[in-house]
Parts: sequence; C-alpha cells; structure tokens
Amino acid sequence: RAAGSVVANTAVKIGHTWSGVVRQMASGGTLGTTQAFDGDFNFGPTAYIGSTDSTSEYLFGTMKSLKIYKRRLSDAKLQALTL
Repeated sequence: RAAGSVVANTAVKIGHTWSGVVRQMASGGTLGTTQAFDGDFNFGPTAYIGSTDSTSEYLFGTMKSLKIYKRRLSDAKLQALTL
C-alpha cells in the first residue's frame, strides 16, 4: 500500500514523534518524511485524539492502544513499534 493510505477493515499501527524542530510519522515499519515543526500543536485548551478538532475529520474505527512517551523515540524504535 502507498504511504499514508489505509485499507478499510485493516488494523494499522501508526507512530508519531516530534522534537523541538522536526516531526515524523511511521506506519507499517516505514518512516515518513521529516517535516519542520515549531513545537506548537495549536491545541488550545483541548487536545482531540481521533479528530482534528471537535467537529470534523473523525477517526472511523477504534483505537486499541495509545502510548505517550516522555522522550522522543529513535527512528529505529518508531519503525519497530509500527510493524
């Protein structure tokens, strides 16, 4: 499957990491392109998990596991967690 695509009714593991200046995602053991990141997620007072805001772009499915680490994971660890 192409990077960033999701097949209906198929489990997907996705990882997202960020530091002060870059962010990166991984899926299926493959790293995405590193993007510049200023450290501001623009959440406001609430962070929505499963949608981009409270009114649109909802996750259509369920989350089995969500983990938040206190440090940035290495690329290798991010890849391994998404296999």
